[in-house]
Amino acid sequence: MIFRRKKRQNSAEKILPLEIYNSVVESLYTDRIAFVVGAFSTLIAASILYLKTGDMTHFFFAIAISLVAMKRVLDAKAFENIHGDIQNDRAKLSVWEQRYLVWGSVHVALLGFWCFSVSARSSDDFVLLMTISITLANLIGITGRNFGSERVVRSQLVWAAIPLVSGSILFGDFYHVLLGVFLIPFFIGIDVMAGRLRNILHNSTKAAISNKLIAGRLDAALNNITHGVAMINEARKFVVINNNFGDLAGVGEQNLNEQALSDISGGDNTQYGVDGCKQNIFTEIDKCLTDAKTRRFSYVLKDKRIIEFNYYPMKEGGVIMLEDVSLRVASEIEISILAKYDPLTHLPNRRFFMDEIQRLFIRKGKLEPCSLYFVDLDKFKVINDSLGHTTGDKLLNIIAIRLKSTIGPEAQICRFGGDEFVILVPRLTDRESCGNFADKMIKEVSKPLMLDGHQIIVGATVGISIGPR
Repeated sequence: MIFRRKKRQNSAEKILPLEIYNSVVESLYTDRIAFVVGAFSTLIAASILYLKTGDMTHFFFAIAISLVAMKRVLDAKAFENIHGDIQNDRAKLSVWEQRYLVWGSVHVALLGFWCFSVSARSSDDFVLLMTISITLANLIGITGRNFGSERVVRSQLVWAAIPLVSGSILFGDFYHVLLGVFLIPFFIGIDVMAGRLRNILHNSTKAAISNKLIAGRLDAALNNITHGVAMINEARKFVVINNNFGDLAGVGEQNLNEQALSDISGGDNTQYGVDGCKQNIFTEIDKCLTDAKTRRFSYVLKDKRIIEFNYYPMKEGGVIMLEDVSLRVASEIEISILAKYDPLTHLPNRRFFMDEIQRLFIRKGKLEPCSLYFVDLDKFKVINDSLGHTTGDKLLNIIAIRLKSTIGPEAQICRFGGDEFVILVPRLTDRESCGNFADKMIKEVSKPLMLDGHQIIVGATVGISIGPR
């Protein structure tokens, strides 16, 4: 039971992947010249033997072997013509392997029986040596040409070995018997060498297929990510580059693969965050290679996209990654705005307002001369509750616009919370002037307005603080 299971397992292991099997069958038919040379050599050998012995049997075997060789040449030509159509069809490839096996076995069998005939009919050692040499020369070609197919190798070895060894043992003297015996390790050695070469071929082909698969997957991954990725060597040439790199580098569809930095046109941009600072991405890559340090910066393309550049040094060059961060930068700006400004009125919020006062009006720990106004809307809660929050929000927006139009460009305003606003006016410290400014704001806020079909009149109460005191 265990033997049968192992036998089935060994048979399954011999089923080669189609790509390898196709290369094995193709290798059987590629060397047509060897068939022609072998047939020609056989004819020459037969001619020499005929001249020495006058035996026409040698010509019979030579002509038969030559005809089989020509048949194999024609088969090789026919296989070459149809190989492109059958390379993905295992069944048809198997037919052609079997066809090669049959005619190859016939070829070596004729050689073997030629040796058998000489052993049985001739006592001339030169004739025996010539036929054995021709046969062994053809068998050695098995290792170099047919090693890819185990079936072909063993079939040809068997059909050559049986008549050659048996002829030496049956019809020779003691030394011929020894020759026949010592030929057996020779045939086994050919089978072992062919097996080793076959394993090398199969392993190399499997590795090539695996590498091709990995390279294809890597290529697909590189070309389907939104980043631009490139690898550059010490000679300052791009050795790996994906489809998005050229676009993000600002050179469009220009082919950068195997291009030296100095040969690439374009790549001009503006450094992000530094107005008017022009630079070239390929010049910066060259600097990165010289410095051999990790580097990150951002730049702006002509179409206003913001690209983040990252360089990572390697032993023999470096890797560059480009990323379009336009949306991320826009989101960061929006988040910053939301953190600093009231989302309803778009006025600075309380926290940002206090930071701005510290920045603009505090000098050496002392407040600059100014006046502060705390504006609280009258009856806003009644309006908000009776007409709804939507109408209340619209009213706050209008009030914010009116206040902003009243205070002037140097003053600072914020929505302090709810219906409360705070205004700071620099250098306005006279009491009468401060009162007039407060009256001006109250008058502006109290103007009637129409909202959602309702006429609304809202007043304001203003608290005033003058500093410093």
